Amino acid sequence: NTIESVSSTADDISSTVNDMKGYLEMRKQMKAMKAQKKQDKAQETEVERNQTEQLIKQLEDKLGRTEENYKQETEEKKKTKLGKDIAIQKAEIEFFPVDYTENYFVPPRLNLYKPLNGGSTRNYLLKDALVLSNYGGSYNTKTRSYKFEITRHLQEVINDSVFSSLNTNLGLYLAIPADQPVIGARAIFDHTKTKLHLIYTKPN
Repeated sequence: NTIESVSSTADDISSTVNDMKGYLEMRKQMKAMKAQKKQDKAQETEVERNQTEQLIKQLEDKLGRTEENYKQETEEKKKTKLGKDIAIQKAEIEFFPVDYTENYFVPPRLNLYKPLNGGSTRNYLLKDALVLSNYGGSYNTKTRSYKFEITRHLQEVINDSVFSSLNTNLGLYLAIPADQPVIGARAIFDHTKTKLHLIYTKPN
């Protein structure tokens, strides 16, 4: 009985040792799997980073400029932004009516108005018309056109846009002056010929 008991105990110890070996081997394999997974993830991240860098390089080559070049170009554009670094010395707008026949004649004089606001049906004269004696508006038989000086109006539109981020460029309207309410004349304008004459200065 004693021999059988000792033999049984030895078998139990051997089985326990084998179980422990199996457990340790399984832990080793799990640890190796985790390490491999971590390495694979790092390799995937490196591959993705390389792919992103290659894509950026391809885009830069295609555009012919780098991000630094783009920043420099943007700064240069800011430096030459109209209204911020340019002062309008004189601005004139010139309108050309379509050729007329002897049966009809163009109005001898017109006025130039701007709307009160974006949705308004009321118009008012430009500031230039209120302060300038040579505001214009008379028909020139030599050039066959009407010319108006709009220096103050244009500078005001640019200043509103640059310094206040407001769009006050709401268009302009031509109309018969109030002192000539009834006149047998008409004018149809070809706006493909309309001209804006500018004289401006830039600081050194």
